[in-house]
Amino acid sequence: YEAAQTAFAADTPFPQRLIDALLARDTHLLRIGHSGPHALEISELYLKLAGDLAERFNAQLVDLIAQEAETAAAAGEFELPPDFHSAQDFALVLRLALEGVKKEVKSVERFAQLARQLINAML
Repeated sequence: YEAAQTAFAADTPFPQRLIDALLARDTHLLRIGHSGPHALEISELYLKLAGDLAERFNAQLVDLIAQEAETAAAAGEFELPPDFHSAQDFALVLRLALEGVKKEVKSVERFAQLARQLINAML
């Protein structure tokens, strides 16, 4: 979460801040999750033991993305895509879509590539 906040604080255009924030958060988690032969079992155990923490963290991340999107929109550097009724919806769909990508990829590099494409397509 702190890595995402740091990325959003950078002096770069909003699309780049968004990409950097999400990649900072998700590639860190993927490096941990893909780091050994028992990564899937560890991930499943984590969700059983700390699922409520993960849900809270994900909700905080969605709130952060929505807040940054609203700030960028107010500054004229971002326009909410027309199919989204709120920045909160935009942030939630983006997070959920990236969760799907994370579950399918086998490398951090491939995730980063697909995440960039997804974020750019949504913008």
